[in-house]
Amino acid sequence: MFAQDGTLSGTVTDGATGDPLPGATVRVQELGIGSATDADGNFEFDVPEGTHEVQASFVGYNPMMKTVDVAAGETTSLDFALQPRTEELEEVVVVGYGQQQRQRVSGSVSSIDAAEVAEAGVVSTEQLLQGRASGVQVSTVSGVAGAAISVKVRGPSSIQSGTEPLYVIDGIPVISGTSASDFGQQTNALADLNPSDIQSIEILKDASATAIYGSRGANGVVLITTKSGSASGQTEVSFGYEAGAVTPAVEKWSMLNGSQWAEVYREGFANASAFFGFPADPNVGTQVFGYPTLPEVDEAPTYNWVDEVFQTGVTQTYNLSVRGGDEKTRFLVSGSYDDLQNYIIENQFRRINGRVNVEHDPTPWLRTGANLTVTRSLNDRASSDNLVSAPLTSAALVPPVVPIRVDQEEDGTPEPGDYRGFNFQNPWNIADNVVASSKFNEADAYNWRTYGNAFIQLDPIDKLTLRAEVGGDLLVVDEYFRYIQESTDGQPNGFGAQYYREQRKYLMTYTANYVDTFNDIHDVSILGGSSFEFDRRNNVFAEANNFANNELPNVASGATPVTTSSTVDRKSGLESYFSRLNYTLNDRYIFEFSARVDGSSRFGENNQYGFFPAGSVAWLVSDESFMEDVDALSELKLRASYGVTGNDQIGFFPQLGLFAAGNNYNRTPGFVPSQISNPDLKWERVTQLDVGFDLGLFNNRIFLTADYYDKTTNDLILEVPVPRSQGYNSYFRNVGSMKNQGVDLGLETRNLTGAFSWTTNFNLSWLKNEVTDLVEEIPSGVQYATEGEPLGYFNLIPYEGVDPVTGKPLWRAADGSLTTSPSAGTDRRNVGKVLPTWTGGLTNRFSYKGVSLSALLQFETGHDIYNDTYRFMMLPATFNLHENYMNRWQERGDVTGVPRNYFADIADNHTRQSTRWLQDGSYLRLRDVTLSYSLPSSVLNALQISRARIYVKGTNLLTFDKITDGTGDPEVNTGGSFGVLNSGESFFTAPQQRSITGGFSLTL
Repeated sequence: MFAQDGTLSGTVTDGATGDPLPGATVRVQELGIGSATDADGNFEFDVPEGTHEVQASFVGYNPMMKTVDVAAGETTSLDFALQPRTEELEEVVVVGYGQQQRQRVSGSVSSIDAAEVAEAGVVSTEQLLQGRASGVQVSTVSGVAGAAISVKVRGPSSIQSGTEPLYVIDGIPVISGTSASDFGQQTNALADLNPSDIQSIEILKDASATAIYGSRGANGVVLITTKSGSASGQTEVSFGYEAGAVTPAVEKWSMLNGSQWAEVYREGFANASAFFGFPADPNVGTQVFGYPTLPEVDEAPTYNWVDEVFQTGVTQTYNLSVRGGDEKTRFLVSGSYDDLQNYIIENQFRRINGRVNVEHDPTPWLRTGANLTVTRSLNDRASSDNLVSAPLTSAALVPPVVPIRVDQEEDGTPEPGDYRGFNFQNPWNIADNVVASSKFNEADAYNWRTYGNAFIQLDPIDKLTLRAEVGGDLLVVDEYFRYIQESTDGQPNGFGAQYYREQRKYLMTYTANYVDTFNDIHDVSILGGSSFEFDRRNNVFAEANNFANNELPNVASGATPVTTSSTVDRKSGLESYFSRLNYTLNDRYIFEFSARVDGSSRFGENNQYGFFPAGSVAWLVSDESFMEDVDALSELKLRASYGVTGNDQIGFFPQLGLFAAGNNYNRTPGFVPSQISNPDLKWERVTQLDVGFDLGLFNNRIFLTADYYDKTTNDLILEVPVPRSQGYNSYFRNVGSMKNQGVDLGLETRNLTGAFSWTTNFNLSWLKNEVTDLVEEIPSGVQYATEGEPLGYFNLIPYEGVDPVTGKPLWRAADGSLTTSPSAGTDRRNVGKVLPTWTGGLTNRFSYKGVSLSALLQFETGHDIYNDTYRFMMLPATFNLHENYMNRWQERGDVTGVPRNYFADIADNHTRQSTRWLQDGSYLRLRDVTLSYSLPSSVLNALQISRARIYVKGTNLLTFDKITDGTGDPEVNTGGSFGVLNSGESFFTAPQQRSITGGFSLTL
């Protein structure tokens, strides 16, 4: 501080509640100097002596100006109590093609704000929804880097069509879902969006909120608003860095060591030999079945394959943004780099992202803007969990007596004939040396993603806004695979493939919005618009084998092309017209009606257009005169809605009669019919009734939202079998229906306010699903879709344990008796379901003098998981086995759940599909914990920065579940399945990632 300077210090608070306002701006207007308040609303900075005009401002509040006299060398106190702006007393919620004040919303909408986004610290956008919004179930289908994420809003709305919600980023519906071929785990197209760029997320759940998106609203709509520039007249430069360690969220595979493996298999081969009438000798057994001689128990080596494929991974994130502008021009430029080296060896996800957002108002009645995001990502992929090249699969299956590496020469070089020192000889089974193949095989996915929009908005007359917008989304996926000849996938002479997919989406939207108030009691908003969307996809695929050596990287170097090229050009179009009327009477009687007409090229020529209406009403009871004396009541709003939405996630050309080329007859090329046409194919239609209320108490310190919904899907699009005599196997028809009923609850409480604050957010959802009409049962592995049952119920033989006298497994027959030889056809019964009955999350936030702590607990219960991982770990067919196999029955009187031991399970088939492998899927997970410290204004001023924060963060720190230890994670789907059928099953699926990171962010 110079001799002629003094110091200004004070606080900025909310004039209505007295709460501090962190991040408020305090400026000496004529000098252009100032400071931002810290986490407790305090500020302090030096100013020259004299009389000054000082202004305090904060978003959503009326700025306040005060005159102050500053004396040299002294500290002058100055406090501000800002009043909320009348027009911003209510939170603004983003809805389809617009915004509404929260109190005026008559539909069911859940919101996630910027603060929740900032503390989540996730790599993928969909993970932000997990445990933070009622009625939304989020599952990361695998723990591999960049894995796909499944999102269900109020249960699944389809059986064979898509069930994922529509994602709309800054008004543009974008490409979502998986972005990979079938060579590895499904990957996530939305991983290309940097979560740090997100300002807010709204989840539209009921028909009145989603019907404005018509044929794409059946599965819910997720509206993502990204950060934009500022009109503050200042430029902010922000930088953030985060780094930490990554491990599996649950225990690694718990397998036998070499001595245990030798003991079990010597016993198993001896028993199997005797079972076929040979001497009960393990060496005889191995000769009978054609296997090598087993090692003696005390001589068996142990090679820990599991430890070799697990590692401590490293994650790093860099973020940089420049934000500023004035009343006419606002801009934001941001960039980020993410590098996730996973806990699975050679599995890495890298992403570099850049974004520009500019808005300019040439005149008071004209606004223009553009938003562009460019992303490049590289995913060093792990193979799908149902392939022997998957690291976690083969690491569990290879016998522990098989060496990982071959003996080395004295100078350290590999022996002749071995590829770089690794052992590829496994005489026991087909499991690969995944330590080597992960290192030398290539499985890379390169993604280029560019999306954005530009708009022009006019206010030609008072209260009328016209807007024209164009947008696009380009996704390019380039995958490269090259497997060495020693690996299982590369045998006998190497394999190579390249897969290229390009998807383009273009959109034009035109809207007109008129807003007016008549006689001070009639508030009217009328929206009308149209949109035109075009989608095009190109695929090129090439593969070859028989490479001269492993050093030839190009697919073209393969001597035997398997597929030289396969190009498909798929196009679809969507023509839409929509409108919405909002009317509010006396600020408390709220009505909304919307309608949309969609025309899609994906449906039959007789049903290409669909009509999707919806309506909702709400009554703000708390604003009635008879409620004035209820002091505790801040808000009470009753809501009801009903509407129709559609589902167009059906792929390309299911309505057309198709012919397949490339078929030869008598050496002459020709065509063959491949699909029956259905000109009557139409939308899956979802009707939904929603009733609910919003209740605020004690100045909204307690705020409860509750909804009941009844959601029915009619005209399900299913692939229906036809008689083979017609020359086809099946065709697509509208047949069947399904119902979801549920309750969504959301509770927000401000438990403590002031210097020490504590807030709680709790959400809880209950779901009941039933297939109400189906032509015939749809099987999918151990799951089924059947009329009268929930979608994805498990149909298995009940397992009843082990007979302590004989050691044989026991099952419950259909007649209720115990049996040792059940029938796979008649003794199966419905024993569990995939969809959880209850889901929810609990978030607590604490803050005191710049220190903040937040923790999110997330849970699911009321469903089951078929643990196929455990089934294979208990199958004594030369694989390594789970440590629980040591509890097997061995003599009369043993009480155990593991039957007697026969090689390959030849005597009893105790590893058959049964309830032995069906486990309670309930879990409670400490999803996110963040401890942070925001530097006080005195330190910030000394460093000449506006804001600074340091933090440590943990993700998936604790998991409480009922899955057998060492067999996997409760939150996985084998093969990265998106649909309900086949979800809820685990087959060596990689567990979720646990991360502990630290970082900082600062703003200049």
